[in-house]
Formats: sequence, C-alpha cells, structure tokens
Amino acid sequence: LAPLYLQGAEAERVGEAKQGYVQLREILEHPKKNNLHARLVAELLLSEKESPEEEIAAIVACGEASIPSLLQLLQSDSFTSTLFPGYGFAHELAAECLGRIGHHKALYPLFEQLGQGDFFAEEKTLRGLKALGEPAKQFLLKKMQSLPYGEENIQAAMALMEFAEDRIVSLAALELLQKEQILKYPVLFSYAVLLLGPVRDPILQGHFQAQLASLFVSSYIHLQFIMLRFLIFLGFFQYPQLFFQIQNYYSYF
Repeated sequence: LAPLYLQGAEAERVGEAKQGYVQLREILEHPKKNNLHARLVAELLLSEKESPEEEIAAIVACGEASIPSLLQLLQSDSFTSTLFPGYGFAHELAAECLGRIGHHKALYPLFEQLGQGDFFAEEKTLRGLKALGEPAKQFLLKKMQSLPYGEENIQAAMALMEFAEDRIVSLAALELLQKEQILKYPVLFSYAVLLLGPVRDPILQGHFQAQLASLFVSSYIHLQFIMLRFLIFLGFFQYPQLFFQIQNYYSYF
C-alpha cells in the first residue's frame, strides 16, 4: 500500500527501510561473507523480542571486537526511525551493549547521544555511561566543570546523577556552585544542587549556605529561588538542616 499512499521523501524513506531489512537478512544468509560481529548486530536488530537479552549477551561476549560495529550503529541517523530494523530502539540497544562491554572507546559516542532521543533512549544511554564506571565519572566531571559553560556541561551534570551517591561528584558540584558564572545557567545550577545529596559535612554545608546567601546580590536571584523552591517541593535535598536553612531564606520574600 505504501506506493499508493506515500510520495516523495516519505516513499523514499520507506524504500530505505525495506532495503535495510534486506541487507540485514543477507548478512545472516551469507555468514561466510560477513564477520561475526556484523551477524550478531543483524540478529539483534531483527529480533522481535521485547528484551533481546540473548542477542545482547552474545555481542557483549565478543568484548572490544564488537565496538566498531556498535559505534557505527549508534552514530547512524537512519536507525532512529521506527520504520527501520530495531523499530527505533537501535541506539538504545547499542548503548546497552557498549555499557556492558565497558570500554573507554564508548565514552564520547555515548555522551554525544544524550539529548538526542526520548526519555527511554536517554535512560539506556545513562545506564551505559554508568556501566563504564570510574573512567566515565572522571570524563563527566571534566565536562561538567569545563569552560565556557554550555549544553555539554548540562548533559554531563545530568549524566552524573547516575553517580550522585559519590562524594567526589558532590564536592565537584559544590565547587561548581561557588563559581559566579553558574548563576547565569539555571539548568546547570539546578543539576549541581541535586548532586549535593551526600555532602553531610557541616563545614561543606556552610559553604553552600554561604553560596545561597550570595544570591541576594545577584541579578538572577528571582529565577534561582523559584528553581530552588521547586527542588525543595520535590524533596530532593537529603539533609534536613540545609533543607530548613534554605526554607528560612524564603521568609525574606
């Protein structure tokens, strides 16, 4: 029916998707002409399972040798469409595999995927980054703190929420909050506040309280306090003393 109802770019897109299925089936039908990793990726994309654990496990078992094929899949724009093999989940599946393999080569490609898909795709990418462990944490910390501030800082701070129980991450967030420029970036500011959870040292809490006090002389004060009200309403602060300290500031408004 597609030729009857679709024209132009839409018809071309359907044709490309059909060709994608043909190419993957050819890979499986001619195993001697294609390497193992290409066949395993083809099996993953053609799987009709809701959770293709066996296919993922087979790719992960190949280790680092599977990374080129997975990166190629992750960086392909075509497979984001539900028309193509993988039904739009190809990037999520690739991120899942890369995270489980746990190789540093997957770091930047995974990071680049943040903000490119929907909530569920992002969750897979974040899990993939977390699975890379310490190298991912150090990479994200560097990105979060790098200048000039921009979208990459925000994406890194968001990804560091996967490491939010790590004291090193919380201290880095506290250091970031002491930078005057952060007040011009409300989303980054908010993520930095959320990363403070494990900081229970009274001295470090005092540093943050002093930072809040400095907001009174900022031209961005109104916006920042609206955001802090929202965060407190959601109950994100994990230390009651600081929670009530921030609430006390609101008595001035």
